[in-house]
Amino acid sequence: MKPSLHAQQKVLLSLMLFAVAPLALGDTLLTHGHIFTGNPKAPWAQAVLIRDGRIAAVGTDQEVKKLSRGKDETLDVQGRTVIPGIIDSHVHLLFGAYALHALNLTTPQRSINVRNPDELVARLKAYAAEHPKDPIVLARADFSAAPPSTPTTELLDRAVPGRPVVVHNSSEHSLWVNSAALKLAGITDYPLADSAEERGVIRNASGQPTGTLIEAAMEAMERAVDAQLPVESKLEMVAAATRYLNSFGITSIVNATGSLSEIGLYATLHERGQLTVRTRTAFGSVAVPHRLTAQFLSELEQARTRYHDEWVSANLVKFFPSNPASPVAYAKLTEERRNASAGAPKYYDKGFDADVEWWLKNEAAVTKRWLEWARG
Repeated sequence: MKPSLHAQQKVLLSLMLFAVAPLALGDTLLTHGHIFTGNPKAPWAQAVLIRDGRIAAVGTDQEVKKLSRGKDETLDVQGRTVIPGIIDSHVHLLFGAYALHALNLTTPQRSINVRNPDELVARLKAYAAEHPKDPIVLARADFSAAPPSTPTTELLDRAVPGRPVVVHNSSEHSLWVNSAALKLAGITDYPLADSAEERGVIRNASGQPTGTLIEAAMEAMERAVDAQLPVESKLEMVAAATRYLNSFGITSIVNATGSLSEIGLYATLHERGQLTVRTRTAFGSVAVPHRLTAQFLSELEQARTRYHDEWVSANLVKFFPSNPASPVAYAKLTEERRNASAGAPKYYDKGFDADVEWWLKNEAAVTKRWLEWARG
């Protein structure tokens, strides 16, 4: 049976207490609650005392009140359910912040895409008119990333001819952009200097970019977007995104990709007391083969040394051990690279069995290591 909206709100509101409690000074005492402890011997409690951002005690109202120092903020949660904050282990926080601000054309109820051209154009045109100060019109939609069915700039140019339009695929592994956005990113009839990025630019038979960018090519567009959006606008969008995560009870995230400047946004919000989720960022970009240049290593070292507290840290690395997920990107690999890939066709017959065998041998060790990391 699906819980009522009122019941859901009671749980979600209580979850947010754990997100904001560390921002407050002194102790916080929650009383008259239905509090899940995670302790199999005593799974439920009535009260919890939070001291200096840590859970200091759980028990009955009477037991926990005795430990209070008398200067605490007491919150009567009136029977609401309280659980520890949820950790989301794979988030792209900045992209998510953009998506929440953007025009969302794909929902569980309906997807507006190239099969609804007039409606898509009308929705984009209206959204652009409602956001005249946005230097870039951001949107999210479903569209094909496999030629020859990839969309072109035509519809987006009809909708918003004068401003860049960047539409994120709901998979977040491709972009659909208009002519103004291609110009902004410096994507022309000539190949991009970075061969990895160029492989993801979908071009027509004449070599002209069609408006669809996949995997590594997205990075060229994202750099242009990042340079155009004012810092304060990005901070507002990220702050709103963290509050959105809180509404689902999420209080900590693993940010699967991030640059030095992006991590700096989280640090700025934390300094302002506006960051309501703990962030741990994997330094790097989506689907880009990183080169260990002097600049990359310098920024990596700055991220590691600057950001290492419980709210903003950059101490993870994200690896792609096999071939690209996109068939289009996979087809662009050299034959030598394809054959050396762990996902090459020659491994199809035995790859699954080998994977199962490895997990059977190592499941306990991996689980133990994961739990040790997650619990800090």
